[in-house]
Amino acid sequence: MITVYRHPVEAAARGLVPVSELIHDVVVEQLASLMGMDPETVDPAYGRFRPL
Repeated sequence: MITVYRHPVEAAARGLVPVSELIHDVVVEQLASLMGMDPETVDPAYGRFRPL
């Protein structure tokens, strides 16, 4: 089970990244960690909205 807490995600987004995209990345990171893989391997769209 993966639990994502709303307030820390909203604080991390700070309006720079859509919250839905940050949640996507968090879930991909957690799945990748559980499977022993890189996040980019699990989902090639990982990190596409990261600010430069």
